[in-house]
Amino acid sequence: MLVLSVATQCVALLKSTVTASAFGASMGMDAYNFPNNIILLLFSFLSSGITAVVIPAYVQKRPGEVTDSFLTFLYLLVFGGTGLIYLFREPLIGLLSNRDAAFRQAAADVMLYTIIIQGVTGILAVTTAYYQCSNRYNIPKVILLGCNCLAVVLILLDKNLTIPRYLWFLSLAALINLVLDVGIAIKCGFRYRPAFRFRSPGFRQLLAVFLPCVFSTGVYRIHALVDSLIAASLGEGRLTVLSYANMVVSLVNTIIIGNLTVYAFPKIVARMEGQDERAGQKALWDYSMLFQLAVCLLIAGFFAVGQEGIDLLFLHGKFSRDASRMVYIGSCIYLLGQENNIIRDLVYRYFFGKGNTKATFRNSIVVSCANLVFSLVLVQFLGLYGIILGTVLAGLLSLVMILGKMKKNYGLFPEFRGFLGQYLLSNLIMAVSILAVLALNKILPVLPGPAAIGLYGAATLGIFLLTAFLFRSKALQVRL
Repeated sequence: MLVLSVATQCVALLKSTVTASAFGASMGMDAYNFPNNIILLLFSFLSSGITAVVIPAYVQKRPGEVTDSFLTFLYLLVFGGTGLIYLFREPLIGLLSNRDAAFRQAAADVMLYTIIIQGVTGILAVTTAYYQCSNRYNIPKVILLGCNCLAVVLILLDKNLTIPRYLWFLSLAALINLVLDVGIAIKCGFRYRPAFRFRSPGFRQLLAVFLPCVFSTGVYRIHALVDSLIAASLGEGRLTVLSYANMVVSLVNTIIIGNLTVYAFPKIVARMEGQDERAGQKALWDYSMLFQLAVCLLIAGFFAVGQEGIDLLFLHGKFSRDASRMVYIGSCIYLLGQENNIIRDLVYRYFFGKGNTKATFRNSIVVSCANLVFSLVLVQFLGLYGIILGTVLAGLLSLVMILGKMKKNYGLFPEFRGFLGQYLLSNLIMAVSILAVLALNKILPVLPGPAAIGLYGAATLGIFLLTAFLFRSKALQVRL
């Protein structure tokens, strides 16, 4: 399953590489990314609701009519909202962006494509939930991988690629994905019939779970939308640069952080059940210090070889060196926030295990507002990087606030102090590794991209692990 996830992300990365070469950081790509982020946020609510509510409903074998009613409600809400956005797309884009008329018109022209592409993803969240509950995890991944490969092949074969043709290829691949995924799901036994029992107690129970969870899990997408709205006002190419930096971090979130938190969640919950409070917290802080150390290693490695990697991926065709440098710096700032985000996500799951979704919901709302304020203030001084730094600071605030809530509701046992010491130690190890590799880079002659990635990547790994061993990091003693 992990192999398929990695393969899918690699194909997506190849697609981004080809796109960057063909269009660069241009107004046309800005015009695509702007409405795409708006529509993506809307459909992320649909996907989050299905993940948080429909999967448990399938597992618990709730009455089909109740689950179908909830799905009908979600579809009416999301597709109704999407329809209104499309009808009023031009005044909406004008309201959210201060760019010129050409940009606003281009963004309005491509919105239908973004609705098709993201809409398919939202619809398929239902069949994906069904596949997961019936232990057929790989079917949607194989279909998605095949359709992504088809899109990449079509893009590569087109010698006169334009943005409308590029979006047409993506839409075609998405629709083929929809037909194959739903068709196979129906053959495997999946059934959905529109139902409208919105007044039933079962529906209200699902809705009560949905609202807090969707905002808690969807806060990342809200931050991404806020960032893109501000970046769109900075001038040509800035939104595209931000999108590529976001893509790099999303890759990390999907492949590494997402899999780590999914792995740890059931183990933390298992420790919480039938034992004292301290056992659950010990599991939480053990996994937190181990995963935070892993993320620090990732950050150190990216600081060392990230620029070479970005150049290798994007520095082709119309994508300039300045744009590549901005993507690297933006990705570095984003990644600095990931060590706090993985800890926060684990703490969130501790609250979920307690059945407390209101605390995470309130936390997400406050932090989303803080992200807007931080980004609006910092963009005045740091431009594009201020937007990203605002998101990182909002993530840190989110962690501090949820820890405060945890202390108030459940207490913080001595294991937390041990974790805090290891948190500081991991950052020290990361700093030592980065400085050592930078010094090595000054001594050695300039190497070509692949050679530099191999040498400095290996050096970072070796120095990081040696430093962690010499400092006797307790994270290395945690057993999975």
